[in-house]
Amino acid sequence: MTDLFLPATPIPIDDSELLLDHLCDKYEALLKVDRDASFDELLSEIDTPLVPSLFQELMILRLAYPTSDGSRASISTYLRRYPNYEDLILNAYSRYHEASPTLTPTLFSVESQTDDTIDNLNNLEHVYQLGKYPVIGHLKSGGQGDVFLARHPTLGKVVVIKVLKNRVDQNTTRHDRLIREGQILANAQHPNIVQVHDLDFHDGRPFLVMEFVEGPTLASYLKTHSITEDTALRWVTAITEALSGLHVQHVVHRDITPNNVIISDGEPVLIDFGLALDAKHDHTVAIGLAGTVPYMAPEQVLAPDAHITPATDVFALGGLLLYLLTGKSVHRLINAENDIELHHVARFSDKQLAAALPHNEFRQLLVCCLSSSTSKRFKDAAHLLNELNTIRQSGLFLNRRNVLTAAGVGILALTAFELLDVVEPIAPEDLHYLPPPEGDFTLVFRLTDETQAQYLHSWENALLKTEEGLGVAKYWMPSTTNQEGIVTYRVPIPFEIGSARLTIRTHTYPKTKFDERFADTASVILEASSDGRFWQSFHQHRHTDEEHAQNGPYDISHIVAGGNEIYVRARMLTDTNWPSVGPIYAQFLRTPFAEKEDQTNCFRLSVNACGE
Repeated sequence: MTDLFLPATPIPIDDSELLLDHLCDKYEALLKVDRDASFDELLSEIDTPLVPSLFQELMILRLAYPTSDGSRASISTYLRRYPNYEDLILNAYSRYHEASPTLTPTLFSVESQTDDTIDNLNNLEHVYQLGKYPVIGHLKSGGQGDVFLARHPTLGKVVVIKVLKNRVDQNTTRHDRLIREGQILANAQHPNIVQVHDLDFHDGRPFLVMEFVEGPTLASYLKTHSITEDTALRWVTAITEALSGLHVQHVVHRDITPNNVIISDGEPVLIDFGLALDAKHDHTVAIGLAGTVPYMAPEQVLAPDAHITPATDVFALGGLLLYLLTGKSVHRLINAENDIELHHVARFSDKQLAAALPHNEFRQLLVCCLSSSTSKRFKDAAHLLNELNTIRQSGLFLNRRNVLTAAGVGILALTAFELLDVVEPIAPEDLHYLPPPEGDFTLVFRLTDETQAQYLHSWENALLKTEEGLGVAKYWMPSTTNQEGIVTYRVPIPFEIGSARLTIRTHTYPKTKFDERFADTASVILEASSDGRFWQSFHQHRHTDEEHAQNGPYDISHIVAGGNEIYVRARMLTDTNWPSVGPIYAQFLRTPFAEKEDQTNCFRLSVNACGE
């Protein structure tokens, strides 16, 4: 009888595999402690024949863990350090490193000038040389071309090569997009623009040799990093400066998006000039649909009725700043619920923009970039650059005076409400509830007047509340308890200020005046400023005051004299919620229920010119 329980034969264990696993575990443990840990010492702990296998595993681990600054390990660094392991590095890189638009662009949606199209470049896996450039590896295929990583034969540096699949007649190449891109980049020598090294032909096909810009796209970077407003301004200023030289040559990029900006060593680099054109001379492409829909200016959709100019890039630069500040494109900001389609871009209006833009210190700058009309934008990158440099050098964010000074190309004569196609404020003498104007400049409004939004500068942790009871009342209040709600209004004055008086309404509700539902800590502090940076308090309304409604008037001349703008803000605070309503015990600019009540003291500003 056969014995069914024969002794088991042990499976031999490969000591080399155990060692590889051990060293990989060791390196992974190091990376968890030190994200910049090197694996050089580990390579010396194994026999030479096993080094390539270990190297590949360690390289994969290295790329799987972000470095201490949150980025992926640099492929260029490892190619320089380990030139004998190019294939292994490229293998690991293609597996773990997020595709970069420098390496994987959308290639050439237009037709080349011949129909001689092939499916591949003589078997891509066996392309070892493109012109004089030894190929390291194939990175990406597109509908019209391919992208390779290669090495410069004399400089030894890693480069990126874009090559068309179509053969092109070298004598009639003016309109081929790849060739046009290379010619444009050749004249764009700037550290914030991807550099071109060569433009040549391989088997009748043009190829473009560019620097290898390593890093995440701006869109990818912002998924894992937060940036300051100063960084946002600095990056947009850098890209604007890079474009200003091209705009002098009438070159328009047409596709400035977060996916076409690489963050390399903390600096932005603009890439992918495949849609760029000479708007003055190249009439065959000066009109036509091209770009990335969520970031397109209206004229890019309305062609051939609208022409492309450098102001088209200004729209995109404003959109880039908006994206850095809000994480949204301008069309996404306006169409929050819908997929962005061409008709959204075509119907884009300044009134939509006015309603969607955040009320902060960047609002007027964004207005002068993102208007639906090219005539209301900064003319080109140079004019926008002047404004950005003024803001950054002075340390001041944009105010109306800066906008009008900088935009001497047609915007100078426009006011902010003209830029946004909004109706001008009603003159005080035309408002039925007002006494005759006083002073050289008088502004009066209620929250129920649509025109008050012209002067609303910003708000934080504050809500505009509409209350319906015996009539309709409106007021500002904090949005949460125990945190100040801040509302700021800004009024430009058309002369140098000599004196200013302000009547302005605040409300606090003391418990003793009503019942136990009311707060005992409500307060509204009023402050004024001549520049929006340095504030001085001119009135404090607390819950202990006898009157729950206070109006002034207040003399703020000592705060604003000598300037030509007046900022007024209220800081509202309470620790109690009204059941099912919210923290209404500190109120600002409350509009009375009934028309018969005094309507003139919600907000009334009277200003006299200096010397009067």
